[in-house]
Amino acid sequence: MPQETQLTDWKQRASVTLQATIHHVQGIDVEGTTLWVSSVDTKEHKGYLSRFDLRSGKLLSQVQVHEGRRIHPGGLALQGNFVWVPVAEYHRGGPTTIQKRDKTTLILLSSFNVDDHIGCLAAADGYLIGGNWNSRMFYRW
Repeated sequence: MPQETQLTDWKQRASVTLQATIHHVQGIDVEGTTLWVSSVDTKEHKGYLSRFDLRSGKLLSQVQVHEGRRIHPGGLALQGNFVWVPVAEYHRGGPTTIQKRDKTTLILLSSFNVDDHIGCLAAADGYLIGGNWNSRMFYRW
């Protein structure tokens, strides 16, 4: 069995200031020197997906991901050349659109609907797992 690592063993190695306006962050993922961030601006009713250079904090691209009342992007997941983003209505039990986007251009490639608020995703080889509001239920697609 692996030995447990104490939190005191972790040391900060770097920090970066993101050079863009981002709102209430909902999810992040990283690959190499690229950072993806999903965020929601509840005052303007808009959701965003942003891609940053992790070394400099420079914004590489940003798109709006909201659709009508679905303004709340959740925790995202990278899978191969894609980034998966759930975009839900901003309340428990509300419907969600799961978006599949190109991870470089952030262009929407496809999507499907779910009749529950999906707040987080994990991508595995050939399937997705999503947790609903407070992750009381998990779905597999």
